[in-house]
Amino acid sequence: MKSYGIRGAASIEGDSVDQVDAAVSKLIDEILKKNGLTEADLVSILFTCTNDIHSVFPATSARKFGLKNTPLICAVEMEVPGSLPLIIRALVTCQTEGNFIPTHIYLGRAKALRPDLSINES
Repeated sequence: MKSYGIRGAASIEGDSVDQVDAAVSKLIDEILKKNGLTEADLVSILFTCTNDIHSVFPATSARKFGLKNTPLICAVEMEVPGSLPLIIRALVTCQTEGNFIPTHIYLGRAKALRPDLSINES
């Protein structure tokens, strides 16, 4: 087994529990599906948010999604002038066998963060 990091990010349009829950659920679902992973493959997830998100921890939203056994933690992104507002980022660490090439997922306005990695249609 080898360890891999998968990056992802999603945007929300307003700071609410429903918006964060929906964005985190979609982000985690896309990361798992596009990479052929299950929760058993996950080592941990680090979530970060821009400082304009206060309604709920993304980790709480991930638990609602169904991640019950994966260690999760949240942090606040640095304030950099001109950075995108209302963004949730994730760094997923997983373990898998074979020739694994991570597919990184960027949703909504977050696609602008890494256009070179934004291959999905969401």
